[in-house]
Amino acid sequence: MSIETLFFAVKAGSLAGYIAALGIVIAGECLNIKSNIIHQCSHNHLLPSRLLSRLLAEALGVLVLAPPVDVYGRSHLGYHHKVGLIASLDDEDVHFIQWLGFYPGMSTDEAWRNFRRVLTSPGVHCRLLGRRMKENFLQGHPLRRAATWLWWMTVAGTTAATGRADLVTMGYLLPITVLYQIGMMTYVVSEHMHFCHPVGEQTRDWHGLMSHARFVGVPLPPAGLPIVSRIKAYARFGIGMLGALAVRVIVIPGELATHSAHHWRASADWTCAPYAYRDLKATMPQRAREFWGLRNALQAVFEGMSRAARNQGYPESPTSSHCRPTKPD
Repeated sequence: MSIETLFFAVKAGSLAGYIAALGIVIAGECLNIKSNIIHQCSHNHLLPSRLLSRLLAEALGVLVLAPPVDVYGRSHLGYHHKVGLIASLDDEDVHFIQWLGFYPGMSTDEAWRNFRRVLTSPGVHCRLLGRRMKENFLQGHPLRRAATWLWWMTVAGTTAATGRADLVTMGYLLPITVLYQIGMMTYVVSEHMHFCHPVGEQTRDWHGLMSHARFVGVPLPPAGLPIVSRIKAYARFGIGMLGALAVRVIVIPGELATHSAHHWRASADWTCAPYAYRDLKATMPQRAREFWGLRNALQAVFEGMSRAARNQGYPESPTSSHCRPTKPD
């Protein structure tokens, strides 16, 4: 369904159109569940009991096709959060980046072309969905696998009983597959300075320096504009803010915009992430950075990739005019 068809369906009052529009929000919430709630459960930061955290993570994982806790924990806690491994060739996230076709020394233009390709390639989406299904149906604890089979038999039975495959597809299947995967790939690619961790560097500062905050928004138009120019400026502002809202919903929902605080201090209060990030800024080295605009964060990541073959360290000075130190002046 094209965007034009979607808007026409919604305007015409079609139930399927409303469900499809809601599906975009559902896709963002699926990423929110996986990257915020399940992630914090894996760190045992959500509930007082490790068992309850695991049960919640497994139950939610079944609904959104997230990896079982055993599978996720081995890669996330065993590699991604170990000092000295993040953003290096030993990081499981970097393995995924390589699987998507990125590599050290890739030119910035090549990286952008590859990024656009993976987001729109049916082959990439099918292979990624295959990986997710394998993790859910064949890996993890036997009870988790049984729950997965039971849930999907329920979905199939409900679809057959109601005869509304269109609503199930647009309201659930499409959001947890293609739309979720577009948001997830964009989020993962833009999250860290992949391939840039210095070989042998084991300090906690470098663990944080491989991450960055990603903010989106549009500045208010200047005051004092003539009435016609003011109307045009605020129209552009409104459209820009709708785009920023879409990015916040689909790509960096919840605390993901300031997820870098978690890598500076894993115990940072994720429920008040913007404030935790604000408090941590004063303690961060001058080289710590934040980006305004998702495209600018991606540009910086791709520039880092292009230098990775020559310089395995985080660049000492930013090359993007949209990148700025996070430490207050």
